[in-house]
Amino acid sequence: MDAEETKDIDVNPLEVLLYVKCCSIDIVSKPLEQKFLPEGYSNLPVIRSVSGVVAKTGASVKRFKQGDEVAGLLPLDLAKTLHGIRFTSIPEEYLIHKPSRLGWEISACCLLDGLTAYTALHYQAHIRPGDTLLLCNGSDSTGVIMAQLAKHWGAKVLVTAVNEEEAQILRMISSDTPQVFGGHQLLHNFVMDETGGLGIDCIIDNGTLCKNVADSYDDDFSKPTKHDIISCLAVGGRWVTNQSDLQIDPPDSEVLHMKGASICHLFPEMWILSTFQQGRYLHVLEDILDKACSGVIRPHLMTVLPSSEVQSRSDLFPSKSSIVIKL
Repeated sequence: MDAEETKDIDVNPLEVLLYVKCCSIDIVSKPLEQKFLPEGYSNLPVIRSVSGVVAKTGASVKRFKQGDEVAGLLPLDLAKTLHGIRFTSIPEEYLIHKPSRLGWEISACCLLDGLTAYTALHYQAHIRPGDTLLLCNGSDSTGVIMAQLAKHWGAKVLVTAVNEEEAQILRMISSDTPQVFGGHQLLHNFVMDETGGLGIDCIIDNGTLCKNVADSYDDDFSKPTKHDIISCLAVGGRWVTNQSDLQIDPPDSEVLHMKGASICHLFPEMWILSTFQQGRYLHVLEDILDKACSGVIRPHLMTVLPSSEVQSRSDLFPSKSSIVIKL
């Protein structure tokens, strides 16, 4: 990094000019999340997290100095494209210090998935040692980290898989392999066999539920029905859903009421909607990188590409892998 390259770049007093080493990209496909994107960014690969070196700081920045190694998440309304990303200005409150032993690629890869996992498991599901957790189609990059964290915290993890390829991915998570469910119509029986008829303490779906029961006979293993999930919950169970337009029918609502079960909506961007959560949000990000550095979190599903290949490899989007661009 040459100081001559940054001397003519003005920095907002509350922002940090970052020399980007790596960034993770994604296509935001959910309609609700697309509402937060800058105009014209829908259906384009956008940068969600970055890692790099502080090139310059604004006059009011207190937590960082030039030369610090940092990583951070970009809110949806500040999402950027790869064009001209080598030097980019980011508000100080979205960055944390990166452990020196942790690689640039892992730092950029695990923050968003880690934040999603922490939000679902710790703050919404309140996972405790001995709890049972069911991840619906948990072989994507977020599901892998959720499974690793839940097992680290002492929970028994059950994961659904669409096919043998996804089952193999799940077996690679650790030597203590999560249980893998191999058929959609057998979900309830599988859960009851694994839990001794008690049901699951927490279920996390990936936002692709069947709209109605009739759809459940299509052999689409990744789409359980709402009734499937509710029938598998234990007394006092928690259902964390990624589906923003979820509607519960009265009979299912009665079952939830009798079980004393609850539903939480998973939206990781909620952390930046209130300044009251700022300290807790940064603490979560720091803990994610610490766990990645110690090996607790190991994002196996990572693809590292040079920036020149992004346009020619558009077939990778959308993907279950975390896609990292090395600049």
